[in-house]
Amino acid sequence: LHNTATDYLHRYGRTADLADLGQALRHMSNATELDGLELEQATALYEAFTKALRDMYRRNESLNTLNRLIEAQRVLISLQREPAHLGMFGDDLVLLFLHTGALQYLDEAAEISRAAVDLARATDPDNLLALLTRHGYTLQARYAMSGNQVDLDAAIAIGREAVALAPLRSRLREELQADLANTMALREQ
Repeated sequence: LHNTATDYLHRYGRTADLADLGQALRHMSNATELDGLELEQATALYEAFTKALRDMYRRNESLNTLNRLIEAQRVLISLQREPAHLGMFGDDLVLLFLHTGALQYLDEAAEISRAAVDLARATDPDNLLALLTRHGYTLQARYAMSGNQVDLDAAIAIGREAVALAPLRSRLREELQADLANTMALREQ
């Protein structure tokens, strides 16, 4: 099943035909039902499955696809907690919040993105800046919804850390500094 799914994914990569992506997802979904997968096999399967679901969501913006993606992300995180997986999961939860308006998803996204940052500090410093930025945006979104000053203060602290990590005299650093200034201005309102 996984090989068939891989074939369809390669074909989708060449054709961008949603039917190929749909077939790949169908075969991967069936493969997730198999018993006896070793941890490495299951992890590789769910990495491919979440990537394909994310591609499908980008194409169709369907809440059903997003819910399937969230479910698959939960399994992937249970198999392997990597900063990049946690970061993408947090982003997907923010999308789910935007679809539903349910604050619980934004709260979970903030927890997950914080876990991604904490894990990256210990194991993946190359991706720390990107994960800090994502976490800061999640906290800003939650502050915008709740007005909780704790979220704003945490977003400012995260923004300062991100600016400090950004390369000197870079466009990225300038953008992060501008974002930080805008976030700090929210204190004055």
